[in-house]
This record gives sequence, structure tokens and C-alpha cells, in this order.
Amino acid sequence: MVPCSKPDRSPATWILYGLVATAFCYLALFVLRADIRSLINIVPDDAFYYLNIAENLTAHRGLTFDGITLTNGFQPLWLYVLTGLFSVCDSSPETMFRLCLLLQVAMLACASCMVLTLGPQGRPSSFTWATAVIFVFLVVERATNGMESALLVLTLAALLKHGSRTQVLSEFAFRQSLIFGLLMGLVMLSRLDTVFVGAAAISFALLTAIRRPEIRGRALVGSGAIVLGATIVVSPYLVFNQLEFGRMMPISGVLKSSFPSPSISFDAIRGLGHPVAVVVLVCVSISICYIAWFAWKGRLMRRPHVHPHDAAIAILAAGVVLHFCYVLLFMKWAVFYWHFIPSMLFVSLAVGSHALHVQLWPRRPRMRNAIYWAVIVIAIGLGAANAHRRRSLPLDHGWHAVAYEAAQWAQRETTNDDLLAMKDAGTFGFFSERDVINLDGLVNGSRFQEVLRDKQLAVYLRSLGVRYLVQPISTLRGVAEGNYDSFSFKYRSHQYGVESDGIVLRKSNEVYRSPPFSLGSRTAAFIIWRLTE
Repeated sequence: MVPCSKPDRSPATWILYGLVATAFCYLALFVLRADIRSLINIVPDDAFYYLNIAENLTAHRGLTFDGITLTNGFQPLWLYVLTGLFSVCDSSPETMFRLCLLLQVAMLACASCMVLTLGPQGRPSSFTWATAVIFVFLVVERATNGMESALLVLTLAALLKHGSRTQVLSEFAFRQSLIFGLLMGLVMLSRLDTVFVGAAAISFALLTAIRRPEIRGRALVGSGAIVLGATIVVSPYLVFNQLEFGRMMPISGVLKSSFPSPSISFDAIRGLGHPVAVVVLVCVSISICYIAWFAWKGRLMRRPHVHPHDAAIAILAAGVVLHFCYVLLFMKWAVFYWHFIPSMLFVSLAVGSHALHVQLWPRRPRMRNAIYWAVIVIAIGLGAANAHRRRSLPLDHGWHAVAYEAAQWAQRETTNDDLLAMKDAGTFGFFSERDVINLDGLVNGSRFQEVLRDKQLAVYLRSLGVRYLVQPISTLRGVAEGNYDSFSFKYRSHQYGVESDGIVLRKSNEVYRSPPFSLGSRTAAFIIWRLTE
């Protein structure tokens, strides 16, 4: 084992632990006491896909969002966890949603216990503070989102802790490498594109075997054990996908990615919005710098005494960079901030890493120390202000809370036998407790993409007996304001890159119209139409 000094038990560290615990208590109380619409307003619509599918699976309806079509448009491990939650608790959609978020708070609290002890023992408390501040305000603030993010952070923290606290990344013992591989498999089931972290770990082991002949055999055996462990965990899911759906990649991945044909574009990053895109680019830049420092320090793994914590963090950094390159090369649609949660976790660990401890702390004069603490205080203030701002958004800012109000109408005014259809149908589908056909295809099947391609959408909806079409409208002039007679609305097949036939929607068939709300810089309305025969 790597020798370590006495753990830091200074008053500043105990104050930090108390503040972190307070932050999690505040977050839990907010989840329990906040207006349900305020919670919905800061959670992605996709989060409710998971809840709806888990509810249907628990009710023995299968892996389906709409109650009709089997789908695999989800990250598997988070769905399994939610299915367990629905198995032990059967309550209203609002209660289940709050329980889901509380479960995420608990997961992130467990992850924080590992993250704050991941660095080398005995490091100065200021480095622990830096890690905690970034973790709470950059990772926890973003990962409590109803998506797979919290579970991903927890599994990554467990993987990194195992890599940091054992000799697996220097000695590659079979048992430790197998455990590392099993944890890696859980990380990949949490979010499938973390396969790049696995690729970085295997590359690290193979490069070590090449550069250090004295342990070449152990490194190769360790590489095999890591692959074996990950395969044991991931292969049942991939085999099921192949047998049930005809391909290993889930339908959501098929629609969002052009792999193996490159579609090089910065549009995916621009789509994140300016502040988030800047954060992502900064995180990736720091990852590149960390990899360069690690390669220089270890002379590309030739030196045998690289600190295991540095190696673990370097593997995560390499995974972050590989994933970012994949996004630039192949992702063509629907890239969101939660795709980059590992990069934010990396930065929170890097600022408190062994590297900074060794390189900066012994050389820092008092003035630099004062500046460091001042930056931490400013970061706490800015992070708290941003968290308060996000939780204080007006309910008419964005369409999620408006979708909840429309779902309440559908629950009152429609029956269980009524079938509806909507693009971005997560929030509306879950809270309406009605079956809703997903018209963007993320939690639909591959046949639906063929329907869109062949311009048979109207026939398809009619054959299923869809009675209502639901859509927030902002881009069509006159429709959001109610100044129209009829218009034709088309849906895009992201798999084939074409638009469907048009669905004719008439003002006279409106059965529900929300009050106007803000969607970006435009005024919008959430509308439900009855479809005519």
C-alpha cells in the first residue's frame, strides 16, 4: 500500500465537513418542501422518461414508455435502481418524483464521503476545501437532476477510490484488477459513454506493460482482469439489446450519434448554452493539462513510483478528453450538460490532488495562501448565488412547469383509455398518468423512425387510436398567440435526417391552451389538440 501521513483533523477541515453536511441537508429539505412545479422547472424532461418506464416495468408492462412499444432509450443502471424504488413504494407521481430526488441526494452524500478522502492524506485543508466547494457547487448542484448523473458520480467515486487506495494501477494484481473491472462495468451501466474511461484504464495498463518490462506480465494479466470484470457486468445488457432490439446501442444513442460516420461540428457544444459550454471547455482544457503533467512526471509510465491517486485521476481525465472528442466527431443532436458530469467531477478532484499538493503547497508564500482562501470564499458566494437563482426561476420561465399543469388537465379530463402523442413527452406523460406516444423517438422503437422516414405518421397515429396531440409552440407565428385557423406540423427522424408528413392541427380542435410563458426569448403556449378522424 502507498504510505500516507496522518489525516488532516484541523478545525478548518471539521468546519468544512459541517458545511458540506449542511448543504446536503438544505438540498434534502428543498426537495421535500419546495413547490412541485419549482422542482420540475429545474429538472430535465428526460428524467421523467426513467420514472415512467420504471413504473411501467414494475406494473409488468415491460420496458415501455407509452405502454405499447418496447424501448431501450435509457441508461440501464439508473432504470434498475428506479424500478427497485417503484417496487417498494407505490404512491402519487409527485411523491415518487420527490423520493427519486431524495435518493439522488443520498447517493451524492455517499459520493462526497469518498471524494473528500480521495486525495493523499495529510494534504493541507485548503486543498480539501477546494475539492469540496467545486464538488458541491459544480457536481452536486448539477447531478441532482432526476437523471443518471448522481448514480454515475457515486460509481465513479467508488472506482477512483479503489484505484487510489490500492496497488491496482501500479502492481495490477489479478483480484484488485478484477474488482476494478467490475466497478468499471457499473460505471458504464450508469452511463454508456463512460466506456471511454474504461478505454483509458486499459490503455494505461498496456502502456505500463510496454514501458516497464519488469512488470509486463502482471500488467497484461491485470488488463485482462479489468476487461473480464467489465464484461461480466456489461455483457448481459448488451446481449439483451442485441437479441431484443437488433443492435447493442440503445435507440437514443442511434438517434443522437452519427457513429461510425463523422459529423464534425461544434453545434453540439454551442447547444449547451454559453455559460455551460464555457464550463465544459474549461474542464476539458484542465483535463488535457493534467494528462500532459502526468505523462511528463511519469515519463509515460516508465517510472514505477507514480502516486496511485494521480494515476486514477489521469485515467478519468483521459476518459473526459476522449468523450469530448467523440462528441465533436459524432454527436449531432441533444447534447446536454449532464453528459459532461465526469469532467466536472475530475476538476473537483484535480484541484485537491496529490499533484497540486506536491507542486504548489511547499512553495506557496503567505500572500498566495491568502489569495487561495479568498478565491474559495468567492467561489462559495458565487456558487450559492447560482444555486439560489436556479431554484428561484419564475414558473413561467421554460415549459416544464407548464407541462405539469397541462398534465393535471389531462388527468382530469381524459380517461385511461385515451392515447396521446407528444414530442419531449417525459414530464407530461409521467404526471398525466396517461399513455403518451413519444414523437421525437428517444423512448420509442426503431420502427417509429421508419414511419417518419416513409411519411406515414398520420396513418401510424390513426392506427394506434391516438386521440390527442400535445405540443408547446413558440416558433410558429400566430399559433402561440392563437391567431390561426390551421397549420401542418412535422416531426423529424433524427436517424434518417428527414421530416415526416405533416399533421394538420386546427384552432377549432384545441381542447387546452396554457397561459403564455417564456421559452428562451420567445412567447410560447402549451396546446392540446383533439385529432379528427
